[in-house]
Amino acid sequence: MDKVIAKTLELAHTMMEDDRFLAYRLAAQANDEDGVLQKLIGDFNLARMNLNNAADGNKDTDRFQAEMKLLYGKIMAN
Repeated sequence: MDKVIAKTLELAHTMMEDDRFLAYRLAAQANDEDGVLQKLIGDFNLARMNLNNAADGNKDTDRFQAEMKLLYGKIMAN
């Protein structure tokens, strides 16, 4: 079992040295530091919660769905 754990750790370290992983980490950091993107994500999550609440109460959900679609587009464009 110790050999499996050692090989797994070796594989993890090898993967973390790969250029694709490094590019991913840089992109993730840039996203985390992007205030506009973080606000859009927060707004999207709020719209999702509003949609869930509206669905529970059988209210009109079209407005929240449209808002989520718009915010999702902005997030993906960012």
